[in-house]
Amino acid sequence: MAEIEKNAPPQSRIDKKIVELISDRIDCLTNELVPDGDIEKHYEYHKRVIERKRTSDELKSELLKKGIVWAIGAIFTVLGLALWEYLKHSINK
Repeated sequence: MAEIEKNAPPQSRIDKKIVELISDRIDCLTNELVPDGDIEKHYEYHKRVIERKRTSDELKSELLKKGIVWAIGAIFTVLGLALWEYLKHSINK
C-alpha cells in the first residue's frame, strides 16, 4: 500500500490535469457554440434576438386585443342595424 502512494502523482499534478481537461472542454464547447470566437458578439446577437421576440410578442398581443375590440364593435354594429331595421318595419306596419 505504501508503494502505491509513493508512485502516485502528487495532488497538484492531478489538479492541474483536471483543470487542463476542463479548460480544453470549455474551449471546445465555446468553439462549437461561438464559431467566430467572439463571445461578446454572440451575447449581443442573442440579446437582439430576445428583444426582437419580446417586441414581436407585444405586437401580437396588442393586435389580438385590438382585433377583439373591433370584432365586438362589429357585432354590436350589426345588432344595432338589425334592431334599427326591425323597428323601422314595426313602425311602418
